[in-house]
Amino acid sequence: MRIAGDVERMERLLQPPASLSLAGFSGSELRHLIGTVFVLLMLPVAFTHIFQHLKNFRSPSEQRALVRIIAMVPLFGLVSLVSLSFNHLALYIQMLRESYEAFSIYCFLKYLISYLGDDQILSAKLAIKPARIGVHKPPFCCLAPWTMGEDFLLNCKLGALQYVVVRSTVSLATCVLYSFGLFEEGFFHPRSAYFWFTCANCISQTWALYTLVLFYHAAYKDLVHIDPFSKFLCIKGVVFFSWWQGLIIHVMVHQGWIDDTAFKRKEHIAKGIQDTLVCVEMLVAS
Repeated sequence: MRIAGDVERMERLLQPPASLSLAGFSGSELRHLIGTVFVLLMLPVAFTHIFQHLKNFRSPSEQRALVRIIAMVPLFGLVSLVSLSFNHLALYIQMLRESYEAFSIYCFLKYLISYLGDDQILSAKLAIKPARIGVHKPPFCCLAPWTMGEDFLLNCKLGALQYVVVRSTVSLATCVLYSFGLFEEGFFHPRSAYFWFTCANCISQTWALYTLVLFYHAAYKDLVHIDPFSKFLCIKGVVFFSWWQGLIIHVMVHQGWIDDTAFKRKEHIAKGIQDTLVCVEMLVAS
């Protein structure tokens, strides 16, 4: 009787939870199927946009930045799909996605600057703008105002560029610590690397977004013909929403809302959910 009971318990343990299966697919297979379908639908749309810009390459500096921004969509989708296939390498694959998303923010600012002219011309245009534009808004109102002109432009560029450096550095450090078993995602404690890395990313991301808003406020009248606000919202949605989405999923794991199954660790399940959502969202972004 005891042996029979042990066998029965083992069978229940090995049985995939009903919530993770649908129409004969396990949870991981279903996520991979959904990701594949959405990526296959997204790729023709994204590559069509890229091809149209390359075919009509009349403004190299502007279109070069645009192509780099548009390339973020297929790159995100493909990287997420690969991550779904190789769960054990997901954190390392994610490093590429995170570094490029920061780079796309800088490319967006470069696109706006290129449309308005070179740095010298733009600095001259900014120099005649009202000084109040360079006065910082909350929560950065304690900072000294930026002088309109070359100083303002340089600070905006550095504000976007620092996010590329911080995001890439944090991603690399995460991979190194994870390799030595010293990194636990979703663990918010002052003694954990995840806590400090998240704080660094959040502060850096907020500053990059803030400098973009300042630049838009200073130059929006000159940018009205390219509808920068809708493009800004799209970039903000892809980059910043995906980051906060991942943060929430990691917290859910640590709080026990996403748990281990008989076949997968909860960390891999969480990454699978995040990658699947990114695949779906990239079709919308394309």
